[in-house]
Amino acid sequence: RRFLPQSRPRLFVICVRNNIDLSGLTVPKPSHVFHGKRLQKFYSGASRSVRSDWVWWKLADAPAADQALDTVLERRSSMPWFSDADTERLISLMSAPSLERLRTARQAGRTVVGTIYKRGRPDAQGNVRQRAELRTDGLAGCLRTPAGGASRQILMFIKGKQTKARLVSSREVARLMGLPDSYSMPETYNNAYRVAGDGVAVPVVGYLDEMLFAPILQRRSLEAVA
Repeated sequence: RRFLPQSRPRLFVICVRNNIDLSGLTVPKPSHVFHGKRLQKFYSGASRSVRSDWVWWKLADAPAADQALDTVLERRSSMPWFSDADTERLISLMSAPSLERLRTARQAGRTVVGTIYKRGRPDAQGNVRQRAELRTDGLAGCLRTPAGGASRQILMFIKGKQTKARLVSSREVARLMGLPDSYSMPETYNNAYRVAGDGVAVPVVGYLDEMLFAPILQRRSLEAVA
């Protein structure tokens, strides 16, 4: 979410041969937003052998703020709009927190773009019911490999009492992964969605390449020459 308008938690495990000089590429203790509390907790509970080989990578600043979802949306998408009945059914599947986010968006005085996933959630009696979970924080949910209608992310455009919905397009899922518009996506919708659902976000890997991969590989080539 610091690189693209998508909430996509990912753990990158970067391993290097122990005969490569890493001076200048590590820090003595966690000191970066990517050295988060969950990672630090894992390290604290890890075995002695794991901790002895552990390094905290030295990383430059990451983008400081969440990116905006509307920057990746197509202005004239070919994706069909849901019918009014289907849109109302989506709203009927929302739980109280999602309905409250919808109410707040309707009072914003501007167009608010939200994203929806359908999920099975237990009700008060423990029975699993389908829910349409709306988020309006300017981020898409994590793109998933298509395995049915529930895995396809929906966009909801909210302006006052006017509410429209459609699926995220193939080009939009590509942009959500940081792929340029010149990137050729598969023609079928599910195959295009699968590229995004199974992929890694391009700007994140570019950042890691600049910070770690390229410098480490350069160390390796110098070692080989020596």
